[in-house]
Amino acid sequence: MGYTREGAELRTLMSSSQLMRSLSFFLSERQLRQYLVELDRPEMIDKLVQVSGGLNILTSAELSPLHHHLISKLSTNPYRGTLEKLYLESVAGELLIALLESLGEEHKTANINLTERDRDQLLIARRLLLKDLRNPPTISQLAKAVGMNEDKLKKGYKVVFNNTIFKTVMEQRMQFAPNQLRSNDMSIAEIAYAAGYENVSKFIATFRKTYGVTPGMMRKDMKYSLPMSHS
Repeated sequence: MGYTREGAELRTLMSSSQLMRSLSFFLSERQLRQYLVELDRPEMIDKLVQVSGGLNILTSAELSPLHHHLISKLSTNPYRGTLEKLYLESVAGELLIALLESLGEEHKTANINLTERDRDQLLIARRLLLKDLRNPPTISQLAKAVGMNEDKLKKGYKVVFNNTIFKTVMEQRMQFAPNQLRSNDMSIAEIAYAAGYENVSKFIATFRKTYGVTPGMMRKDMKYSLPMSHS
């Protein structure tokens, strides 16, 4: 997985005596940096390896059984035509999320001493974080708002809430979405946007990973499970 700057050219050399199947993801530099910041791992930017041609390769993600399963799904696409492209986009989005999440896995939190004031500030930070799921504050903005440095904010938040800042937002978004499916007639795209997702495929992939079904399938099940009215 990697990113390339606009206008860069990619060339791949392969041996003529070997059979090779490859899968590549390329993001804009801006997108990748944004994702790494959202994963509370801005330091991962420093691990991007610069090579010739303006191409940057991200080598930190290790493939898990889930990654291999999704790659297998991509290589055995059962659809053709329009559905083929939709299937590829959906599974590729899910794989990309899984790869980025593997980069965002937090290391064990080091011992950290928190005062009562620190804990109060962290409670305020969580309220500010969840005030607007559509546009939550960045780590930097949150740290400034509560008067705490970024490192202490992230580590302290993990200690107090047993969760990362990024995962807190993700979980709240996933709790928000089913309520919207149940309570109104917003489209899936509208619900995705309201939950803070610019990319509908990314929203659907995250939703399916969380609940085991797509938003459309859950909405359909909700309609079937509604009690029948009696005249």
